[in-house]
Amino acid sequence: MPATKIMVIRHANKPEGVGGPLGVTEMGQEDKQSLIVQGWQRAGALAVFFSPLNGKLAALGLALPDIIFASDDQKHPAPAGGGKQGSRSKHPLETVTPLAAKLLGRKPDTSYWKGEVAALAAAAMASNGAVLICWDHREIPAIANAIVPQPNAIPQAWPEDRFDVIWVFDPPTAPGQPWSFAQVPQNLLAGDIDKPIEAG
Repeated sequence: MPATKIMVIRHANKPEGVGGPLGVTEMGQEDKQSLIVQGWQRAGALAVFFSPLNGKLAALGLALPDIIFASDDQKHPAPAGGGKQGSRSKHPLETVTPLAAKLLGRKPDTSYWKGEVAALAAAAMASNGAVLICWDHREIPAIANAIVPQPNAIPQAWPEDRFDVIWVFDPPTAPGQPWSFAQVPQNLLAGDIDKPIEAG
């Protein structure tokens, strides 16, 4: 049975250049691969946003996730040799770990790593129930294109400064039709923008 909905978010706020806020682990230790304090605030807010106590989501068009994917935070040998692939970034995993623990009682699914966009999209579409994916923003348009092969309908670049949008894909309502695409602003933290990412 195909997924009933796929929601895609960028990981939460991360370190940005020299002199900016530092990344810290959940225990408060400095780590450049981890979220900044504001990112941890967003991760906590997302846990409530996607798993409210009353079961009613704050935004229309969303669903309580039945499965949560986050990119693996390890480097892996390339299939053809010649180095490693993937990423050591903990940002996606840290972003949805509080939500997965609260809602599902387990860690997010990290079966796929950065660069495995086609396999991730296929797994998401084949999943049972509602799916949430947390990923690196540079690969989110490619994930979207794998779900909806209509690039004109989807922004082909995710802005560096946006951590506050959810891309939502709903399955076809009739055979032969494509998945639909919509955007939902999070509006969780001060400074979040109440507008979708523009295509073009």
